[in-house]
Amino acid sequence: MASTWATCRRIPATAMTESDSRRADTERLRALIDRLHGTYADIRELVGNDTDTVFHRDSGTHYVLPEAQGALRELERQARHFASERAAILDALPAQIALVDVNGDILAVNHDWRDSSRSLLGDDSPSYLGDNYLTVCENATGDGAEGAREVASGLRAVLSGQMPRFTYEYPCHAPNSRRWFLVTITTLEPEAASGAVVMHFDISARVLAQERAEQWRMRLGSVIDEAQVGILVHRQFQPLLANRELARLLGCTSPGDIMALADCSVLFPADHTRGHSLRPADDESVELITLRQAPGRDSERLVERRTFSIPWDAAAAQVEMLTDVTQQRVVEARLRQSQKMEALGQLTGGVAHDFNNLLTVILGNAELLTEALVDAPELAGLAELIAKSADRGAQLTSRLLSFSRQQPLRPRPVSINGLICGMRDMLARVLGEPVEVGVNCDQDIPPALVDPGQLEDALLNLSLNARDAMPDGGDLTLETGVVDMDEDDVVGELSPGRYVTLTVTDTGSGMDAATLSRAFEPFFSTKDVGKGSGLGLSMIFGFVSQSGGHLTLNSEPGKGTCATLYLPCAPALSGQ
Repeated sequence: MASTWATCRRIPATAMTESDSRRADTERLRALIDRLHGTYADIRELVGNDTDTVFHRDSGTHYVLPEAQGALRELERQARHFASERAAILDALPAQIALVDVNGDILAVNHDWRDSSRSLLGDDSPSYLGDNYLTVCENATGDGAEGAREVASGLRAVLSGQMPRFTYEYPCHAPNSRRWFLVTITTLEPEAASGAVVMHFDISARVLAQERAEQWRMRLGSVIDEAQVGILVHRQFQPLLANRELARLLGCTSPGDIMALADCSVLFPADHTRGHSLRPADDESVELITLRQAPGRDSERLVERRTFSIPWDAAAAQVEMLTDVTQQRVVEARLRQSQKMEALGQLTGGVAHDFNNLLTVILGNAELLTEALVDAPELAGLAELIAKSADRGAQLTSRLLSFSRQQPLRPRPVSINGLICGMRDMLARVLGEPVEVGVNCDQDIPPALVDPGQLEDALLNLSLNARDAMPDGGDLTLETGVVDMDEDDVVGELSPGRYVTLTVTDTGSGMDAATLSRAFEPFFSTKDVGKGSGLGLSMIFGFVSQSGGHLTLNSEPGKGTCATLYLPCAPALSGQ
């Protein structure tokens, strides 16, 4: 431009009026110069005398007409090129961009802005060139109205110079989609009031991903909380996660009690746990521990403790998984006992049948001898002794068959209270004066479905065992009741339902754990040789089991013994 202006010469001013057409051209050029002056560049003052000039109305300076026209065309070309470059740059940016002036009028928008406005508001939507962005935001309705007004407030603050930058996240949902935006507003020229750049970034994918992640976090949290395994995640015993089952195992009110601990190693103090490794491995350990629910409590749980490491944020964390196996071990012990008793029953039943066959021959021949030896009283007496011994052997085989659940039963509805009342006087005579017999009967119990003869034998056997455990006398208490069992509190192999209970409690010497574990075995006895067959409890156990009930035995040395018979209710009256 400097070289162009340097070639111009000053010419006489009288040349300006030589032609009407040139005068018109001069006026048009003056108007154009006035219009562009200050927008693109000032036309420098020229000095020359060899060509026509134009007169600038403000300064009185003469300018070369042909060269000025060329300069203006170049400036217009540069302006168009600048506008094209600006549009290309704005369209290439990954945002919806608008340039607004100091009043909030939209001067320019990019392609993404136009597309977003059409998709959100329709083809004839506002927010295009010439619209006022402040007015559009303040008149917004629907879910995004509040956010739009916040954006308008931020734009006003930037345009007024109160802040150089404004950032805000807000929802702007379309009819068929949910969308969120991050708007950033900055000044065009920080030192002067020159408008602002408004940029909208579509963050819908990020927000939806965060929502999905939060939903999965909540679902996973629900699964962890509902798990029947205690879960603790910690780093150097600083708790990071705990669930409800862990709180239950430890006797805490909620997982929050565990999370509030600065050091969760206090949950597993050495004096509260003892265990042994089940399956050592490089990356995990498994052990059985006995866990006291809370300091000072007597209740303990047998727990399988599994420990391993997992990535957690920027570092590894330890996972403790505690499974309560107390009930599992009880069930396993019951199963082993049941299998053992079943095997003994099969063996005992086979022996009893074979023994019965032998006794049948002995009894038959003894009867024949007795009839044949009518004239020989001494020999006839020996034959009678043989028959009596064979009868006692038959009673023994009957007990063996009862234990093996092969004894034929005749169950019918029986009033347990009535049966006890009918036997009370007889029991008092059999047990003797040192034993005080007490009766505590529930008057509202329904009849039990049981063989009354076998039940009388069972009650008599339990009473005699109690007498033998109290050689110096004591108390024998007979109690009746009724219990309703569901799946969570059934005992033994019983099914859920209603059962009549008959409990026999004594204040005798009791039994230790080793003796108690073998109490139902046939031929097992703690009495001296010749004072017991060892079939009393086994016969009762077999009879009750064959009747559809269950027998439990609780005892401790020096604290007596408590035997409880669970008997099924008679069907017709079981709902009472």
